[in-house]
Amino acid sequence: MISLELSALGISKWTDIDTARLKDAGPQNGIKQSCVFILFLNAYALNDPWILYELQLAISLSKKILYVYETDPHDDGLLNCDGNVDISKAFGPNTPSDIRALFTPEVISSMLPFYHQSPFRQAFIMVLVSELGFEKECSVLIDPTPNLPVLPTNRYHVFLTYCPEVSHYHLSLMVRLLKRNVNVYQNTHNTSLDSTLTGIRQSQNVVLIASDHVLENECVQAQIRAAKAAKVKIVIVFDTKAPLDSKGFFNFQRVFSDQAPPDLTFLQKMRYDGIPLLMHHEFFAEAVVDSIIRQGASNTLEQHEASVDRSSAGLEPDDVLLKEWALFPIVSEVYAADNDSIDEANASVGITL
Repeated sequence: MISLELSALGISKWTDIDTARLKDAGPQNGIKQSCVFILFLNAYALNDPWILYELQLAISLSKKILYVYETDPHDDGLLNCDGNVDISKAFGPNTPSDIRALFTPEVISSMLPFYHQSPFRQAFIMVLVSELGFEKECSVLIDPTPNLPVLPTNRYHVFLTYCPEVSHYHLSLMVRLLKRNVNVYQNTHNTSLDSTLTGIRQSQNVVLIASDHVLENECVQAQIRAAKAAKVKIVIVFDTKAPLDSKGFFNFQRVFSDQAPPDLTFLQKMRYDGIPLLMHHEFFAEAVVDSIIRQGASNTLEQHEASVDRSSAGLEPDDVLLKEWALFPIVSEVYAADNDSIDEANASVGITL
C-alpha cells in the first residue's frame, strides 16, 4: 500500500520480495545504490537477522537512515501505556549491543510515527516525502478542506474547550491552523462562565479536548451541558498520551463513563468518531484540524446522537477498531527517487521492514 502511494507521486521502486533475501545480491545492491535507508520498526523487528543485516549494511555504507515506528497495538506497535515510544519492544535476544546503542534519546525523538487511519496515513506519507526532500510532491496528497459558510463576526464555526492537560504550544498551533478556515472561539481559564455559555450558543460545533479527568472539571461539564441544551454538535479530540488502556488505546471507558457524571456519559457512544490529538509534525496537526472541520460540517448533534451505535452490532471494541483502521500486510521494498532516467537498479531510497 505504501508502495502504491509513493508510486502515485512518481517515486519508482525496487522490490526485494521478488528475490531470495540472503541468496541474491539484489537487496544488497539496492541498499548500496540508495541515498536514504528507511527502517520500519515494530515489536522484535531488530531481532530479525535480515533486518539487522540490512541496517548494518546501510550503516557501513554511511547511508542516511530514517526510522519509522508502528503505532498500532494490533500490528505490534512500539508505544507504551503512556503513549511514548518504547524502543526496547523492537529488541530481542539477537539484537547486538551496537544496534541497541544506536537508539539514543535524540534518535528516538526523531523517529517518524506511522498511522494506518486516514487522514493521518496521508500525513505520514507527507512527512516521509518531505524528509526525503520532495516537498513539492506533498501538495498532491492534500485534499481540499471543505468550504464552510461565512459567518458574522459574532458567530463561530468552532468553540474550543479549555484543557489544562494539553500543552499551550499544541493548543496554539491548533487554533492557528483552524483560523485558516474557520471562525474560532477559544475558551481559556480566564473566560467568564457567561462569556463561555454565550460563545457556545453562538457556535456551530464544540470541540472537546479529552484527557484524563477532563469530565471531572465543573467548567467543562457546564460547557458540554450547554452544548447539548443548545443542540450544538460536539466533536471529540482525544489525547494520545494518557490515559491509555492495557492495549495502548485511549481509555474512553475511564474518561467518558467512570469519570463522567451520569448525564454526560452519552459522550461514550461518540468514541468511534473521536479524533486523535497528533501534533508530532505540522502535517499531522493539519490532519487533526482537517478532521475537526470535516466532522463538524458533517451533521448536527441530533443526527450524531441518532447514528447507529456500533456496539449494538455485536462487535467488541477491538473488532470495531480493526475494521476502522486500514491494516495491511507488511512488505520490504527499496524505492527510487522521481527521475525519468533512473532505472530499477539505481534506487535513491531504500526501505526495509
